[in-house]
Amino acid sequence: MKQVYKGLYQEDAMVLKSMLESADIPTELLSGGKLDVNPLFNVDITGFTLQVPDDCEADALDIVAAYSESKHEHE
Repeated sequence: MKQVYKGLYQEDAMVLKSMLESADIPTELLSGGKLDVNPLFNVDITGFTLQVPDDCEADALDIVAAYSESKHEHE
């Protein structure tokens, strides 16, 4: 598995996870080393990471980059 995203905001991680899965990229969301966190109850301040299978890394990084670009355009 390859890490394609790390950030402090859970909402960004959840949006990206949804985007990756809609592109048929299996995605694991981790928080503080915990797998598949409950989005309603996790307040871990260590941040959130998304991991994808090795063979999906390039496509996943493209999606993450496009999402990050679009967020910066709206700031």
